[in-house]
Amino acid sequence: MNDDFILSDWGNLLPDYLTSTAKTRLTESLSQFKKGGLTINYDNFYLNYEHTHFLQGDVIEDIRLPIWDEKNKQYSLSYTMAVILSNTCDISGENIRGNNKKQCLFAPVVRLDDYFNGLREKGITEESLTQFANEIKHQKISNLIFLPDKSNPDTGIVALLDQVFWFPTEELNSYLNPDESGNFDTGRVTTMNHFGHYLFILKLSFHLCRLPEEEDRSPQTVVA
Repeated sequence: MNDDFILSDWGNLLPDYLTSTAKTRLTESLSQFKKGGLTINYDNFYLNYEHTHFLQGDVIEDIRLPIWDEKNKQYSLSYTMAVILSNTCDISGENIRGNNKKQCLFAPVVRLDDYFNGLREKGITEESLTQFANEIKHQKISNLIFLPDKSNPDTGIVALLDQVFWFPTEELNSYLNPDESGNFDTGRVTTMNHFGHYLFILKLSFHLCRLPEEEDRSPQTVVA
């Protein structure tokens, strides 16, 4: 992934409802990703309160998904922690759709330590893992998004963007039923703030929609 994938003028991309102070803070935070490999400050990445609906970028526990069994060449049922890729409005229970119900897209999430233990089992050297970990934490790997732990930015989880799956939106929203005390037991692990969300959609966009793709799509003359 190219370090300079961040656009230069963030002012044109930020929503109008943000205050001037908030825009300045967000612009300065995102400028950390400019070419040069600066250390990223993940201290201000998550919200400290919950919404009564799911947001794009929320990490949810125990989502069902199909797992590909390489040995038997078939899928099996499993559960995973996963991050919501779909737009917030598309999965809102208040957004009633008659003929075009939209399902929720997820990417599975694994803990960074577990991810690297799997690589160790495949014989990857510690030297290679150290370099790879640094690249992941600097968001230089296009198919992986690093999401820091709330209390320790050196650890965290990794979203696997090349293993996307869908989950019924209607069932997802059923997780939002409050308990007897009125608390929402959603299984939500994290909710991103503006900085986290903008980084998330940038990485997601870059992974899925890389421009230019360095492939000439000009019409070619076919000789019979």
